[in-house]
Amino acid sequence: MTAAFRPVASTSSATGHQSPGEDMETDRPEPTEAACAADPVAAAHLALDECSRLQAALTAALARATTALETALEHPVQAPVQHASERLPDATAHRAAHRPGRPPKIESDPEVRAFVLARIDFMSYEALAKAVADNFPPERRVGRTAIHTWWQRNKR
Repeated sequence: MTAAFRPVASTSSATGHQSPGEDMETDRPEPTEAACAADPVAAAHLALDECSRLQAALTAALARATTALETALEHPVQAPVQHASERLPDATAHRAAHRPGRPPKIESDPEVRAFVLARIDFMSYEALAKAVADNFPPERRVGRTAIHTWWQRNKR
């Protein structure tokens, strides 16, 4: 039965895992695939050894990636800046122009807007909505809530 086993690298006593670069020893034999078919413990040893090899490969890849990242961060870009940083235009107008939905009636009707702005400081929203209803046809009227929402957004 000893002919069915191969020697493997020893494991570290502290971690229980094989350290990279350790010498090969014969403390724990590794079963061959033929022995694994008959012995589930041998199959478990084979799977554990494969996991150890994969872990060592992943650790090495992580070390290489870390080294490459550290090197890139230690040596910044050597080329000069091509142009000075410029302040970007304010995006508020662009967002307002592309806001979904239709614009409020007050915003799209300059006469109603002027009427509301002339009275907003001394009239309540309810009284202002009634004044708009008295002075404009039904398709140009705005309600108390619409006036309040428009005023809260614009507060001129």
